Amino acid sequence: MSEKRAERLQVMLTQEEVHAVDEWRFENRMPSRSAAARALMNLGLSVQRSEDAKEALLYRPISSGEIGIVDNAPTVEAAIKPDCRPVILLADDDFLTGRGIGSMLEDMGYKVIGPVTTTDEAIIQCREANPIAAVLETTIGQERTDKLADELARRHIPYLFCTTSDLRRVLPERLWSSPVIDKRDVAANLPSAVTGMLATVAQGAKERLG
Repeated sequence: MSEKRAERLQVMLTQEEVHAVDEWRFENRMPSRSAAARALMNLGLSVQRSEDAKEALLYRPISSGEIGIVDNAPTVEAAIKPDCRPVILLADDDFLTGRGIGSMLEDMGYKVIGPVTTTDEAIIQCREANPIAAVLETTIGQERTDKLADELARRHIPYLFCTTSDLRRVLPERLWSSPVIDKRDVAANLPSAVTGMLATVAQGAKERLG
């Protein structure tokens, strides 16, 4: 399970830095200044980790004893340990906003596949990753996500739309009654929406078995 946000970090910024954070927040439709700052920090950390990993692979000598042998170092154990968290598929072509949504879902204890940025790839992940639920935009790239929603429904995988679009203007009529939350209010509404959606599905399954 992902670590919960229990630490408060106080950071002093210049007016210019605050303005830059706010501009990035509004450009990427982040729900709050703190969410934008957190997303930027995570983005920076992920880039740095990627660079550090490249450096390690390029310059760290590998001994013959490491070939074919896995030691019990914590980092190695963490890498090979099965990830048993329930999977949620995230389909959204707005990468930075998608990363923010994905971070929220990970904080709730889910493993997030995505943000996936094409419907074809999302359908592949739907079939291969066995998600318990999905969070979708109404369009990714130039494609509507109704084909993906149909595939999810066929597999009895619950989903909701997280978007600023009007479903009636974008999607076919059969999807107008789908659960939807406004992406501008995602911080306040996504956790309860996902929890409620899964609880409803679980209750329905229990009633069918009972």
